[in-house]
Amino acid sequence: MAAKKNQEPTTWTFYDGFAKAVEMLPNATAKASFVYDLYKYGSWGIEPTFGWATDPAVKMAVEMAWQIATPSIDKNIKDRKNGKKGGRPRKTEIAETVEQAALAADAMGEPIPDAVVDMLASNIYEEVEVW
Repeated sequence: MAAKKNQEPTTWTFYDGFAKAVEMLPNATAKASFVYDLYKYGSWGIEPTFGWATDPAVKMAVEMAWQIATPSIDKNIKDRKNGKKGGRPRKTEIAETVEQAALAADAMGEPIPDAVVDMLASNIYEEVEVW
């Protein structure tokens, strides 16, 4: 995740598991620095260097905690962005799309895919790959 100049901070969730990982770090400096690095990564996408972790054992513990925490932050940010796009289409919108696909295929002289025919016949509309 790369930081953008003058980027607005991103909203993300600080999970209980992050706090548990922080509690396992050996000293107050490591705890505070790790939380600040999580904040910078989650809010602005700034990757830490962990230059503050001079003890090899502390650095290894911090890097392990980081590898566990960052996928959760990345997924949380991605899910929040997708939610702003409206999330999953409503079933009526899916039904209209299926019907439009059937009409378009028919208008082009193409056979209507079996999956579309089945969905129209059974009145069940799900998001499926039909082409």
